[in-house]
Amino acid sequence: MEIRHLKKFIYLFLIFHISTHLLFAQTNFPNKPITIVVPFAAGGGTDLLARYWGLLLQKELGQTFLADVKPGAGGLIGTRFVAQSVPDGYTLLIATPAFALNPFLIKNAGYDPLKDFQPIAIIGISGIAIVVANHSPIKNIQDLLESAKKAPGSIMVGNAGQGSVGQLAAAAFQAKMKIQFTEVTYKGAAPAVIDLIGGRTDVQFEAFPSILTQIKAGKVKAIAVTLKHRSLLLPSIETVNESTPIGFDASSWTGLMAPARTPRSIIERLNKTIQKLIIDPEVIVHLGEFFGSETFINSSEDAAVFLRDKLNENEKLIKLMNLKIQ
Repeated sequence: MEIRHLKKFIYLFLIFHISTHLLFAQTNFPNKPITIVVPFAAGGGTDLLARYWGLLLQKELGQTFLADVKPGAGGLIGTRFVAQSVPDGYTLLIATPAFALNPFLIKNAGYDPLKDFQPIAIIGISGIAIVVANHSPIKNIQDLLESAKKAPGSIMVGNAGQGSVGQLAAAAFQAKMKIQFTEVTYKGAAPAVIDLIGGRTDVQFEAFPSILTQIKAGKVKAIAVTLKHRSLLLPSIETVNESTPIGFDASSWTGLMAPARTPRSIIERLNKTIQKLIIDPEVIVHLGEFFGSETFINSSEDAAVFLRDKLNENEKLIKLMNLKIQ
């Protein structure tokens, strides 16, 4: 057999072998342990949430779900790992807002959220609370707006870091309301909250998972939430939409992603299982109490639209804030 014919034979054999393997994998999915890659530190909220969802999915699908912590570079290391994994449904990514932010903030992020991933489902939405110190003279959104308009730049707003959900929400709020704060950036939500309590800053926009405990313990006071509707977790706190006719909404989120080209049947199997779980009353209560997260029914197509919308929002906000690519 000539060399060129031998190469062609080998190529066709490999294509047939891979196709047969993928077809078998789809019809028998899952038939081995599934890994959820966590791109942040062990023991953090994202890690704990991945483990919780792993237990839920394990019970429904009858296969072990393992949380594999791959932290570093603001989530890039773990995210790149999944982007380069075999698209067979056995390596997944738990994604947070950083997933849709990093490509705008970091040069050569190493992945494209739309080209390298297939959204399975959005597994949680976390509201953002606008909080002040208990002794603050700011009692509501109107007080905040009046103070900011009276003396532009006089309101000090803290955030958990460049590109954090709170920083972006505060920037969007200022643009929408046509006001100006003075920004104070910290390395994490905890030190920012400490300075808020101590009166070194005036206000903070913070996602529920990072601030809900302090609100319920009475350490800080929530003057509004930025969801479109009142949160089930803070039902007595007004939304910004209720407080001002201008209207405003923002949120944090968590999603489950698979590598691009993962077979459609596998994506749908996982999505349908998740949709069954997110309407379970016990799951709803647990996500709220322990993770500050609410759920909503969404297909994989809905999740893809959600991700595209977030990317568009982020691109506009990054330009508005004139943040520099690192």
